[in-house]
Amino acid sequence: MNFDDLSRFYKEDKKEYDLENNLVFLKWFYKKIKMGYSSYMSVSSLQAFIDKLDLWYRFKYPERKLIEEEGFIEKEFNDIVNVTSSLDHKQLRYQLSYNELKLLDSYYRSNNGYSIVGRNNVTNEYITFNIYKKHISKDFVTDNEFQLSALSTNGKIKDEDLTTILPKEKKLTLDEMYKILKDNHDYDVSELQRILFIHNTDIELREKIFNFTMKKMIYSKSTTPKRGYKRSLSLIKELNSSIKNLNLVSNDIDKIIEDDYISTRELWICKLFKNIHNHLWCKIYLLLIKRKRK
Repeated sequence: MNFDDLSRFYKEDKKEYDLENNLVFLKWFYKKIKMGYSSYMSVSSLQAFIDKLDLWYRFKYPERKLIEEEGFIEKEFNDIVNVTSSLDHKQLRYQLSYNELKLLDSYYRSNNGYSIVGRNNVTNEYITFNIYKKHISKDFVTDNEFQLSALSTNGKIKDEDLTTILPKEKKLTLDEMYKILKDNHDYDVSELQRILFIHNTDIELREKIFNFTMKKMIYSKSTTPKRGYKRSLSLIKELNSSIKNLNLVSNDIDKIIEDDYISTRELWICKLFKNIHNHLWCKIYLLLIKRKRK
């Protein structure tokens, strides 16, 4: 890829990873806060989290290591110790702040606090929340209060708590309970609804942060797009295997590589097919180029 190709590539960078200037993200973030979302971090702290993840993967997969994978061997570093395998997910967690860890895990959380239960050398963290059921008597209406607990990691409600409201149900999650009770006007499930809203927003924010980090890697001028792409794929693979229920995909970065990171020669060949984005043969050609780069 020559200088003109790289210049054209970097012009496509929308700098979404620069959160203070990402108006689309800011609009989304502050709208969620207005709706009741309580973020672990401010925008500046989220930016620091992106920068930290980017730095971690640049340190874990240094330029010289990626250069060697491309076939350029420097004898000076033949005896260097490869620490990549030692820099695992546990080591990454060790580098993160308390709030960064909270967003990384994105467990269920509640304003009512937590309870820690230890049994058989296993410690579980439970969140607590209230559900209210209307009790209509001859003279007045009162609310019966039920306090329930659920595992913060997966949202599974204690069976003994379920029996107070749904005696026939077992092993329900917070989401499943909400689906059962949301249309039952005898119950006030506003606390449960808030827990689910905050949890789902945490998940959505976490995914945005990971995707912004990958784009920062690819568009970094301190490396090549190809090496940034490799680091991004490593991030996806490692985080998906380490964080339960995380399902990061490479669609966005694949599109960047397929649409933007093509040389002048490749672009010219595609133009012969008249339509660079839709023509089948052009897509096949770009797919072959992409596999070759990997």
